Amino acid sequence: LAEGAYVALCGELRCAEGSRPLDLRLLYDAQAAAPALTPGAVTVASPSLAGWQPDGQPGAAFRRQLVGQIAAQLALATAPDAPAALLQVIGDWAAADLAGGDAAADETMAAALRAGRLLPLHRAWDAVVRGGGDSALARAELASLLHFLHSIWGSDAAGLLLQHSAGSFDEMARRAFQVDGESLQDGWLAWL
Repeated sequence: LAEGAYVALCGELRCAEGSRPLDLRLLYDAQAAAPALTPGAVTVASPSLAGWQPDGQPGAAFRRQLVGQIAAQLALATAPDAPAALLQVIGDWAAADLAGGDAAADETMAAALRAGRLLPLHRAWDAVVRGGGDSALARAELASLLHFLHSIWGSDAAGLLLQHSAGSFDEMARRAFQVDGESLQDGWLAWL
């Protein structure tokens, strides 16, 4: 699982050819629920804490945490100045894509969509990337945006977003995808 995720995500996140190896650290204490992002170290709860499947393999929670941490590490290597909240979104997106969906984020998006309360993407971007009031909805919208970008622009869309993440949403859209932010949002809304 770890090697497969590393290989898949390295291409998607545009890793440098000489990316450093990642150490795997298993936690057996209270920190295991929300491990901190430590450069170069994939830190996850031991499968003994995260749960085992009946066949003796690590459970879904372990797989999601492992893939999310690998993605966040590779994103950090690609964009060392990226804010921690954006790295978390990248991890959430990858975990949903490679290790099974995040029901809480899916429900957050579905409820906001039903109620007509989606944030404009530039506000979600500012909340997560520029530190303007991060929220579960803002993170869920950006993870959804990554799924959209992946489906439209291909497998390295997340890497393009990361490489151009400094600045506003419109600046990122123009530099990474050659469209203005409003057009990107319109495409995402139609895709939803």
